[in-house]
Amino acid sequence: MVWTVKNTGTVFLNNCKLQSKGRNPSWLNVGEVKNLAAGEEHDFFFKLKTPKNATPGDYIMQIELDCDELTKKESFKVEILKKEINFDLIKVERKGSNEIRIHYLLEELSGKNQNIKLQFLLYNENNKKILEAQDIRELQANEKGEFGLQIQVDKNLKGNFNLLINLNSDTYSSYVQEKVFIAPLSGFAILDDFSKSGLITGGAILLLLILIIIILKARKKE
Repeated sequence: MVWTVKNTGTVFLNNCKLQSKGRNPSWLNVGEVKNLAAGEEHDFFFKLKTPKNATPGDYIMQIELDCDELTKKESFKVEILKKEINFDLIKVERKGSNEIRIHYLLEELSGKNQNIKLQFLLYNENNKKILEAQDIRELQANEKGEFGLQIQVDKNLKGNFNLLINLNSDTYSSYVQEKVFIAPLSGFAILDDFSKSGLITGGAILLLLILIIIILKARKKE
C-alpha cells in the first residue's frame, strides 16, 4: 500500500516516518524515514498483513506521519471477507526451453458452485512485470482439485521472481503473492536441441579414438 505525502509548508520537515496507531497496530508494517523539503511530495510504502484467523468484518486502521516538527494522522477501513476460495501454489517449474508450468490447488469453501478467473502476474526483483497469463476454472460446491497452466516464456528467463495471483468469482475477490525461483536451462535441456546426426557423429569420433588407442597399445606390445 502507498500513502502520498506532500510538505505544503515553507519549512524543512525532518525524520518523517509512518507509524501504526489505534487498534491492531501489528497489522501494519512500516518503517521508512524520509526528510521532506518545502513543497516536496513523497510516496511512503507500507504493508498490511492481517492474521489468518481474523474474523470477517470491517476494521478501522489508523496511521500517522510523524516528523520532528509535526504529526498528521489519517484513518482507513479494512474489510475482511469470509474466505470462499482457497488457493495454494504447489510449484513453478520450467518445461522445455521456452515454457514454465504453474501447478496449483483450488478449493471451494462457500458450499456453492464457483466460476473462478485467475490472473497470474510475474514480476522481477525490480518490480517490472515480466509476463501476464489467465486461467478460468469451474468448481462445484466444496470441490477441491489440482490444476496446471503452461505459459510461454523467453528461454533466457531465470532467477527470483514475485508471482501475484488475482482470484475473482461472481461473489468473491482475493489475491495471493508468492516468491518463486525459475531455474535456468539445464545441460540436458540444451542437449535436446542438438540433432540426432550430430550426436551420432560425436559418438563415432569417440569410438574411432578408442580404436586408435587400442591399435597403438597393440603395436607397442609387438
